[in-house]
Amino acid sequence: MKSKPVSKDELQRNYVQRFLDDLVDTCIAANGAGIAAPQVGINRQIIIVNLEKPNSRYPDREGYPTTIAINPVVKHMSKNLSSDWEGDLSFGLRGLVPRPESCEIHFWDRQGRDRKIKLSGFVARVFQHEIDHLHGILLIDRVKHKETICEVSEWQKYWGDRKSLPEPIGDPYKFPEEL
Repeated sequence: MKSKPVSKDELQRNYVQRFLDDLVDTCIAANGAGIAAPQVGINRQIIIVNLEKPNSRYPDREGYPTTIAINPVVKHMSKNLSSDWEGDLSFGLRGLVPRPESCEIHFWDRQGRDRKIKLSGFVARVFQHEIDHLHGILLIDRVKHKETICEVSEWQKYWGDRKSLPEPIGDPYKFPEEL
């Protein structure tokens, strides 16, 4: 289900400003790279991206200031896709997700000012992932090779300490004559 936009009038209300603070606190407490309002039961177009350094969950990834984005829209996506592992605070699964390597995000900040940011790499991936939540899209919907979907414990056991990505193994649920 697609989340509803936040109006400028709503954004100025105290309860919305308190919610923004609570959402940032929730993301930090969960050690998340980001969180979207629908993940905590609020059907509004609000995301938090939290990539402040140091980040124990992503020590080798580039940092980015904690950002509150209201009504964010992904624009100008690169045609080049790259696949990388993604997880989610909503469930304990990981999957290999292809996404545009760079993009531009348009949004309001918490004061309702228009913002435009050009992003690439891991930071672009996190913004795109969180914006997907606002449209009811989960990482498992974006995974190209469904055999890469696994629990976090499996991911840590088989791929967690590797820099390279696994080769796709085909559909594990099809018999050889169906392949």
